[in-house]
Amino acid sequence: MILPIIKEGHAKLRAVCAQADPKKPHHKTLARRLGATMKSHDALGIAANQVNPGELIRIIAVNIPEYSGAMFNPVIL
Repeated sequence: MILPIIKEGHAKLRAVCAQADPKKPHHKTLARRLGATMKSHDALGIAANQVNPGELIRIIAVNIPEYSGAMFNPVIL
């Protein structure tokens, strides 16, 4: 299922996201939907807080040469 992407300036884009639980079926489903949405827009990545309905949780989907898939609770170093 392709999810609608929220527009620039939306409050969700500046909110602090909570930790995701990869064991929750709902979070797994959201990760799959993020991947489908990302691919449908020919994007390199998308986060859970960028879609509606989405959640303020730390899940991202990426499609780069080094990795393609979902990440739960990623940390940028």
